[in-house]
Amino acid sequence: MDEVAASTAASVDVANPREAVRWRARRAFLMAWCLPATTATRTQHVSLKSAFGVHVLTALLVTLLVIILVNVPDSLANRTQIAHYVVAIEQDLISLWEELAQNWFFHSFLFVMTVLSIEAAFGLLALAIAPWGARDEPMRASLRQAFKTVWLQSAQALVVVLLVGGLGAVLETMERSWDASYEIPEPPTLVLPTKAAPGTPEYQEWQKAMDEYHAERGEWWWANYLAKPWYLRDRELFVVISGFVSALWVIWALLRAVGAPRDVSVLPRPPTCEWCGYNLTTIAMEGRCPECGESVASSLGPGVRSGTMWQRRKDIGRIRAWWPCTLEAISRPTRFGRQLRITPAGTDHRRFLAVHLPFAFLIGLAFVSALALIVGQSPGRGSFAGDIVLPTILFGCAVLAAMVAISLVSACIIGLYFRITERRNLLAPSAQAACYLATYMTLWTAFAVAEFVMIILHQQNRFLYNVADWIGVDGDLLGLAIWFVPNIALFIGYLTLIARITASTRYSNS
Repeated sequence: MDEVAASTAASVDVANPREAVRWRARRAFLMAWCLPATTATRTQHVSLKSAFGVHVLTALLVTLLVIILVNVPDSLANRTQIAHYVVAIEQDLISLWEELAQNWFFHSFLFVMTVLSIEAAFGLLALAIAPWGARDEPMRASLRQAFKTVWLQSAQALVVVLLVGGLGAVLETMERSWDASYEIPEPPTLVLPTKAAPGTPEYQEWQKAMDEYHAERGEWWWANYLAKPWYLRDRELFVVISGFVSALWVIWALLRAVGAPRDVSVLPRPPTCEWCGYNLTTIAMEGRCPECGESVASSLGPGVRSGTMWQRRKDIGRIRAWWPCTLEAISRPTRFGRQLRITPAGTDHRRFLAVHLPFAFLIGLAFVSALALIVGQSPGRGSFAGDIVLPTILFGCAVLAAMVAISLVSACIIGLYFRITERRNLLAPSAQAACYLATYMTLWTAFAVAEFVMIILHQQNRFLYNVADWIGVDGDLLGLAIWFVPNIALFIGYLTLIARITASTRYSNS
């Protein structure tokens, strides 16, 4: 038994992080956005207090950067000198302070509530990503790592604001400069005659003139739009795209950072029965558990928790490993859970989830394409890329991100539940379970998209509204209920499968 306990204690998920170069917390401002995993590994020694200091300093710098970027278009368009530009910023700060001084209690309350709301959002984000980097360790260690990662990685906000805000400021400045140098005469605005009361011939003539004015103004807008350079026609769309891409980058960086190898203190655990949790320290390997009657070898033998089929994909092939792993995780979750290794958890489950993300992206593309066909969407006078292609790609990325978010949140819910009921940190196995159920999640996503498309289709042909009138409910509310109820059931099924897989790791020795 002592050998088994020693081998269990030796299983630590460490990649020699102590040998890495240590960085100060302030290095996160330079390296967090481009080297998130390296930053996390080399700042393990940083305290929560220092990480929170980086977080607070980032908030102050972001606020100052936003004020600077807001004044950039006016200053550049008017070719204002730097001294005048600084004066404008000072005036904005003075005006803000004077406004706060006029009603300090209300603004102080609003400020405190805003700060608390932002910090609550960061706290929820830390809880959501905690399972991704959790190990077989005390719960406080996993949460500490998650909060420290979120606070240090918040320094990326400076890069995001600078890129997205800078792009928006530059494009707005260029558009103002273009409007000033290239101007198409705008149709004169019509004024309603004083004697043109509704129903009079004068009013009807004015109404006809207004229709012609709107048509002429539409042609003017279109001519003005076509005359602009391509990068100014849809400048708002470019800013939105840059913001969306930056958000995806931040999510990727957070997962890279929280899942980076780190030094983990081994928890001293006695050899226990995998089935009931009985202490087997004094029981021979050939014996049986006095509590449940299962053999000791089934809990402490060399073949216990040998890993999933996916972890042997290099030997048997990816397809042959993927199919039984997927099928067993869905149909036999308890048996599948007894294959998972807790120390070390490895990264194979993350790769299993990553394999399914391109399919989630394609599902998002198919949804927008089908919706455009149903409602008859066409680019019209706008660009095809701006009206069709780019929104389709963005929605595909949104579906991909939502799939990852639901997996993390579900793993967090189940992990916290077992921490309360079993008094053991099971965030790591709950994350493995959520990732190995990626096929379930992909099929669920496809079902949700297909169902939504069918609901829109039946709303277009009035069938759903006729049914709603027949049963006496609102048509939109009925469509929402038809979509919402089965998806809630599938979500509950997803949580149940994660819980059953995780429950099989409650008394894991390895």
